[in-house]
Amino acid sequence: MEIFTNLWNSWTSYEKLLLGILLLITLLVIPALVWIFTKNKRFSLVSLFSILISGFLVCITFLIANLAFKLEITDIFKVVPFITVFAVTLNIGTAVGYFMQNHKRKDFSVLEIKKETKNDTIRLSLSITLLLVAVAVLSPSLILPLLLALGDSLLTLWLSYFLMYKLIK
Repeated sequence: MEIFTNLWNSWTSYEKLLLGILLLITLLVIPALVWIFTKNKRFSLVSLFSILISGFLVCITFLIANLAFKLEITDIFKVVPFITVFAVTLNIGTAVGYFMQNHKRKDFSVLEIKKETKNDTIRLSLSITLLLVAVAVLSPSLILPLLLALGDSLLTLWLSYFLMYKLIK
């Protein structure tokens, strides 16, 4: 817990305010918008759980990095939650976009959305992997934070897909 208090104490009031606004938008607005656009409670729950999973994984990653590797979590590690939440938001957005585009078709089925979400998750996983590896190669000081962000993002994306697969019927 000391890791989070040290990180929190090193932030300015402006950064804390922005973090609070980001968390509020992420936890409340995204699931609400998903529900407004889809009128599907399960979609909204999947988006909320996906965001919560991403936050939980970031916290666990920071704890493991601190305990196992005696790594000091500095300001550069702020990039990890932003990348992870961005990846999850893209994944949610593509699923909702596909649903919105096709849900009025007569032959539309839930299997289509599951298949499309799987394809989007694969594409997004490859894109994020290539992007973060390229940036890490260009900037060696960012290797560890970007690898942590990559691991969190990939794990969150696939857990979100699993949730989508199990909850959307």
